[in-house]
Amino acid sequence: MASVEQAAAEEIRIGFVGPLSGPAAALGIQTRQGVELAIEEINAAGGVPIAGKPLKLEALFEDSASKPEVGVSAAQKLLTRDKVDFLVADTIASSVTFAVMDLASSFNIPMMSAQPVSSAISDKIAKDPEKYKNFWKGDWNSDEYGRIVFDFTKWIIEKKTLVPKNKSIAFVVEDTDYGRSNAQVAIELFKKEGWNTSTYEVVPLGYSDFYPQIAKLRTVAPDVIVSAFTSGNSGVAFARQLKESAVPGVVIGLAYPGYPEFVPQARAAADGFVWAPFNFDSKNDPKQKAFSETFRAKYKVDASNESVWGYCFTKVIADVFRRAAQKETATLVKAIAATDYVCDVYGRWVFDEKNHTAKAGSDYLALRVGQIWNGESRVIFPERLATTAYRPR
Repeated sequence: MASVEQAAAEEIRIGFVGPLSGPAAALGIQTRQGVELAIEEINAAGGVPIAGKPLKLEALFEDSASKPEVGVSAAQKLLTRDKVDFLVADTIASSVTFAVMDLASSFNIPMMSAQPVSSAISDKIAKDPEKYKNFWKGDWNSDEYGRIVFDFTKWIIEKKTLVPKNKSIAFVVEDTDYGRSNAQVAIELFKKEGWNTSTYEVVPLGYSDFYPQIAKLRTVAPDVIVSAFTSGNSGVAFARQLKESAVPGVVIGLAYPGYPEFVPQARAAADGFVWAPFNFDSKNDPKQKAFSETFRAKYKVDASNESVWGYCFTKVIADVFRRAAQKETATLVKAIAATDYVCDVYGRWVFDEKNHTAKAGSDYLALRVGQIWNGESRVIFPERLATTAYRPR
């Protein structure tokens, strides 16, 4: 039997830390499936040439359970036991990434987060570029979510489909870096325009009894309600209880309305929900539709934003190794910095060299806003990308 060292020399080993159990397990599993599909395609095409020799890619997965301490332990296993050439941590949770990234100065290999968006990760890199020279952030910053909520609200006011009664906004978010950071950015943007935050509710990850929070929403009657959860169960519970309580206002959800289970479980309660990022539309985008058909043929389940993200993100990493043509860390890091990779089914990856973060925008990774009606999401914003018009609930 080949030793770990022998196996590592004969393949490109990529370690992935992400939630495979706990409240965000569905997202981690969908991401893993996308990774596996990409690796299957890359290896079937001959792998990636390293020092003139084609090597196959091997993905190794460890569970973070969305807990920082578990994620750090998982990363250490991949780094020390499995001798990975590249570490991805976390695939989903910003809080896990924030803890794991401190390993970057102790292990001389390239590291990157996948979908975590907390701006605190980018800030940490920018404040100590030497310590985090080998660590990169594969997704945009959470500032973009707050900005898209603000831009969308401003747009529907300009279109006169929203006439604010009291210029108030409310937030119900989970107690994670994702939930809190998204809310804070939006709060500051709205405050500059004379809006007030009527209520700011932070709930535990996986929370499902929203009646106390919804009672407050009924009392303050905000014009806009923003919610942010990475737990699908939380999103479904919030939507059902919100409809049951007949709370008015524009409802904007971040992340969870795009999960495959949301519409089937929330049913009519999902109608009228505005949400972001709606970057995976397998019904109306031809390339994403083709990806979804391939994905379903392999896994017998529908593709999601997480699965297409895992797929494209793995292609980005393979492209880094292809251009570096070796496993030496400094060369790989230079290749990451020079990345300009287009994944046809998602977007274009280019990194900011100051904070090592994937760029967002119409020329890079573009955020789209969708709305759900009759069980289907359609893009409503930005207007140039819209496939239907916004309709008030």
